Amino acid sequence: MNIRFRCLNDEHDHKAEGHGKYESLPGSGTWLYNTNALLKDSDSVGLIEGEIDAITSDLCGLPTVGAPGAQTWRPYMALPLLGYKQVIVIGDGDDAGKDFVNKAVTTIPGSRPLIMPDKLDANSFVRAHGVNAYKKKVGLI
Repeated sequence: MNIRFRCLNDEHDHKAEGHGKYESLPGSGTWLYNTNALLKDSDSVGLIEGEIDAITSDLCGLPTVGAPGAQTWRPYMALPLLGYKQVIVIGDGDDAGKDFVNKAVTTIPGSRPLIMPDKLDANSFVRAHGVNAYKKKVGLI
C-alpha cells in the first residue's frame, strides 16, 4: 500500500526546493494508481502518466490506470492490462510523455499509443476542450 502527496505550491521549482511535484512514503514501491478501474466491465482500458490524469480519464468514461510519472513505467505493470481488447496508452504532449508511451507499448501487446497535443496532459486537455473532445480523442465516441 502507498499514499502519494502533491506539492500545492506551483509557483516554485520543486527540484530546487529538494522535492518532486509528487512524493511517496519512504520505502514504498512503484505501483499503478486506480487499479479499481480494472474491475469495470469494459473491453477497453487506458494507461496514462499521472494520478490526476488517470482520475480525469476515468471520469470521462475510459477505465484508466495511471503510472506515477513518465519515468516510472516497469514491464511488470503490463500484467494486469493483458487480455483487454484495447489498451490505450496515453502520454502527455512532451518528450517525457512520448518516452512513457514508447516504453509502455513495447510491453503491452496490441496496445494503441496516443499522445496529447503539445504541452497538454489529459486533465489540461479536458479543461481546455471539454469531456466530449476527450472522448472523441481516445475513441469513445
